[in-house]
Amino acid sequence: MGAGAAGCGLRTDGCGVRGAGCGPRRSTGCRNSAFGAVVLMLAALVCAPLASARAQTITDSLVLRALELEGNGQPRYAAPLYRRALAGSDAVTALLGLERTYAELEMRDSLLAPLDSVVARHPGDATVRAIQLRTLQALRRHDALGQATVEWARHAPRDPAPYRELARILLAEGRVVAADSVIRAAERTLGTGAGLAAELAQVRAASESWPEAAAAWRRALERDHWLAETVAYSLEPAPEARRAAIRSIFMREPVAPPARA
Repeated sequence: MGAGAAGCGLRTDGCGVRGAGCGPRRSTGCRNSAFGAVVLMLAALVCAPLASARAQTITDSLVLRALELEGNGQPRYAAPLYRRALAGSDAVTALLGLERTYAELEMRDSLLAPLDSVVARHPGDATVRAIQLRTLQALRRHDALGQATVEWARHAPRDPAPYRELARILLAEGRVVAADSVIRAAERTLGTGAGLAAELAQVRAASESWPEAAAAWRRALERDHWLAETVAYSLEPAPEARRAAIRSIFMREPVAPPARA
């Protein structure tokens, strides 16, 4: 649908006017539409980070208020705020708070549903997974505990953390043989026991294999020298007849932990 115009051979084509010999032109309506589209695009670019920042502010406020209530001995009022904050970007902090408050309220089973949601969003997060394992252990759900460890290891295939956390839980329960099995499985899967020396040392100390415990503790100290007090406590029950051997293990070169970059 077009109407000819004298002189330039103009034709209208819906959103403007085009002339064969007059160069390109656009109608006011088309220019306004283009300008409006640019404005909307710029508004979206500006508003997206603002909306994100606003959501973060709301989450921070919920967590801060929950921490205040928890600190004032009001876990029953803090828990719903932590739970609301799980939808925000700082879900891990909120989950830690929810773990504390539900434990104090003796409502650990209420943590399972929100835990599943956060784990689905952060399947490889060590803190989230550790909370999951602690919760399942506290609820005595040992089958689920093992399955959760397997799933964590699947999402972190080269990380000793899943095995380490499970071994710690088993040691805390006094299940030394089971903890030893977990450490051996980690060594087979990862090809190394690095990152599990402290747990192996505790297994050996619990079995009263003192020289082996000392050797494992020494390896652990090379990685985490702040464990010195724990080492002394762990080896304190060793009989006098074993102490010379233990001392010789720790006195071997190099004595000092290597410097960290």
